[in-house]
Amino acid sequence: MSFSQTRSRTRRNTRYGIRHALADNWFFALVALGVLAVIGLGIFLASAQYRNPQTHTACVVEDKDRTTTEDGSDMRVYTSCGVFTVQDMLFAGEFDSADKYASLDTGKTYTIDTTGYRIPLISSFPVIREVR
Repeated sequence: MSFSQTRSRTRRNTRYGIRHALADNWFFALVALGVLAVIGLGIFLASAQYRNPQTHTACVVEDKDRTTTEDGSDMRVYTSCGVFTVQDMLFAGEFDSADKYASLDTGKTYTIDTTGYRIPLISSFPVIREVR
């Protein structure tokens, strides 16, 4: 058998194309799809605090607390309009969360601008952007 005949036989037995590659490596394709889904979900959740702007009027601050965690601190404000968090927003250029938190007094009424969603699964609250 000559070299060209051997090469021709090998080529006939080898499948080419993405469809065949995925069929042969279905486990790898499934893992890659899972990794892409996790990355996409992470990007969505990280950017959620920059979407859904709302203005809440006549909100009475009922209570506020600050807890320290390994990742920093969590400042929550409990109002008649809902529970909000106060935090720095890197991509919005806002780094005055401590000042906003200190300016809120229990029992007083404010107009509060927020962004973000309430996502109970990950204990995420709308973020206070401005207090008037």
